[in-house]
Amino acid sequence: MNNVIFGLLLLLSSVSLHAQMRMSVNFSMLVDTIRVRHYEFDERSLELGVHALKVPVRFNDEVIIDRKMLDTLNDGLTQVIGIDYAYTQYKDKKTQDDLNKKRLLELYLIAPNMFNQNMTKWRFIEQLGFTRDEDAKKLFHGFIIKYVRISPYKASSPTMIKKDILDKMKTPNDSLILNVFSRNPLWSKELIVADFTGSMSPYYIDLLAWFCLQNYKEKTAFAFF
Repeated sequence: MNNVIFGLLLLLSSVSLHAQMRMSVNFSMLVDTIRVRHYEFDERSLELGVHALKVPVRFNDEVIIDRKMLDTLNDGLTQVIGIDYAYTQYKDKKTQDDLNKKRLLELYLIAPNMFNQNMTKWRFIEQLGFTRDEDAKKLFHGFIIKYVRISPYKASSPTMIKKDILDKMKTPNDSLILNVFSRNPLWSKELIVADFTGSMSPYYIDLLAWFCLQNYKEKTAFAFF
């Protein structure tokens, strides 16, 4: 595993203003480099709950063909866990390194959040032994992005979660749980033991709503089973 540091200088031209703007982008990543004859991604290798996005680029080109397909990675509900970058190794290593940097910069400009996720495992897949462009063009070049979807609760603030729970209480006056608690306002709240087994599922929202409505001035311990 190598720690790869990329420093790129991007020139953005403005036709109307006849000017250029310089922008420097630096990012570091831990990379496993794997050398194979021919890379083929098998979706059956994915673990349960893991999705994959296949993002191709053309041979000897850095432009991502379909940029919109990466929109799902910017919605705040996606955790990228792994990225395979597949390319065919040129005989001229410097030419290939420059192309790799341009492709990574292209990906960074479209979905920068992926480069800020510490859990992302990077693999560079070098496809070797091809001396003719005609043969290399038949191979896959680009990124395989592996990700999981995050629960909206994990991406929300505590205030939003509380509001969502209380909104789900359609008829709080008919709540068995809330009625029991309201009849016993002097119960100690130093330790709250909550049953969240399957038999209690009809009352999950009622109980969570009661938690939200409490004013925990004293230290309170919770035990869930």
